[in-house]
Amino acid sequence: MKFGKLLKKFISVTNPEWAHSFLDYKQLKKRIKHLRPMTPEQDGNDNNPGGGGAISAAAAAATNHHPPPPNNAQNNNNNNGSSGILTSTEEREFVMLINEEMKKFNEFFIDKEEEYVIKLKDLDDQLTEWRTSHNDDSTPPQQPTTTTSSDSSQSDSEETLARLRTSFVTMHGELVLLLSWSQLNYQGLVKILKKHDKHSSLTLKNPFLQNALQQPFKSDGVLKQLVDKAEQRFLELSKTCSMVSSNELLALAQPQDPDAECTEDLKRRTEAALTSWQSLTRPGTANADGHNDDDDDDDDD
Repeated sequence: MKFGKLLKKFISVTNPEWAHSFLDYKQLKKRIKHLRPMTPEQDGNDNNPGGGGAISAAAAAATNHHPPPPNNAQNNNNNNGSSGILTSTEEREFVMLINEEMKKFNEFFIDKEEEYVIKLKDLDDQLTEWRTSHNDDSTPPQQPTTTTSSDSSQSDSEETLARLRTSFVTMHGELVLLLSWSQLNYQGLVKILKKHDKHSSLTLKNPFLQNALQQPFKSDGVLKQLVDKAEQRFLELSKTCSMVSSNELLALAQPQDPDAECTEDLKRRTEAALTSWQSLTRPGTANADGHNDDDDDDDDD
């Protein structure tokens, strides 16, 4: 499946509410169609040794995180005799748009990551509180209790465990979706920059991807730790209350659980995200590092 269609499908079945945060692949493709390589006579500024400054200045203005160095973008056509980089207004606008997209990625990712750190800590605090209460309840009571109150306490304890378990399942699914969001947007950059370099005398792919790898939206170490932590908590709770087997990480909540419908929807969206990611890593598409260039770059989607 061509990347444009894959991206639209991914958004529609996984994160429609996040549509604004994804790469504007269609708009960038339109910009590429209007690119026209320039000659030294068309751009007098390109005849000086600092001719590449326009590209790097545009990059620096649009993102605050490690802009590409001034001379990283290279001219593919060495027959024009110019030591500078030949840039047109369309090229500069394309560079600005790419950096605006990365800035958008960073802002969205930072906000979401902070939100999930807070949510996971809150769930951890609730679990700690339950464990403390559970240990206290296991101490022999000083006063006799009735069977009814004992049954009620046991029921409340099971409900709390079920609720926490569902919350950790939900958290894990949301974290996986954010991780998929990051990977897919990076792949979009790989695709669009490769397409640009095929239609331009200016090579942007390597410097801009090096830049992208240093951006917050690709710094997913903390996010992966959160994924692992949510998974660990779910497995601990599953083992404690014997509700599911340990390999059912994305299992649905029990039918009587009021969050069952929400959990089912999240499970469906998470599975769709994983399926879409698998489509990207098949032969003929770019792998996780964006090094496979066998895809059709002339698609119109």
